[in-house]
Amino acid sequence: MASICSGTFILAKAGLMEGKQATTQWSVCQRLAREHPEIKVVLDKIFIRDGNIYSSAGVTAGIDLALRLVEEDFGRNFARVFKQEVGMTPGKYVEKMRIEYAAQQIETRDKGLKRVAQISGFRSEEMMRRAFKRQLNVLFYLYWKRFGREKGENDE
Repeated sequence: MASICSGTFILAKAGLMEGKQATTQWSVCQRLAREHPEIKVVLDKIFIRDGNIYSSAGVTAGIDLALRLVEEDFGRNFARVFKQEVGMTPGKYVEKMRIEYAAQQIETRDKGLKRVAQISGFRSEEMMRRAFKRQLNVLFYLYWKRFGREKGENDE
């Protein structure tokens, strides 16, 4: 059984999370801990496996979780076939998807660096900066300066 993002709440309400470790989208971790004290909420993991239950921190972390599940089902051969079909390793693909999502957030939302890193599935701002350089061959702050939205243009 697996949950992505705030889907952990559904597993909790079904009684499947009692005594287990879990994670969820960063903005609702405290709420999950408050509403379900029977769960050991872990804040700093992108996904967790506790027995036969998996939970992921957010949508982009769900990509990592999905790849892990496929790898568990199909073994290390998966990485070889994935690279052969897609042209890059699963890890590079996930990084590429995270950078694309982060770039979209920068271009369409008024969010700070830390928030963009969190919602894009990076463990830190520094990891996101390095990935920007690897994937787009541009320094993060230059991308932000050129494509980021100005204060006051927030749609939310």
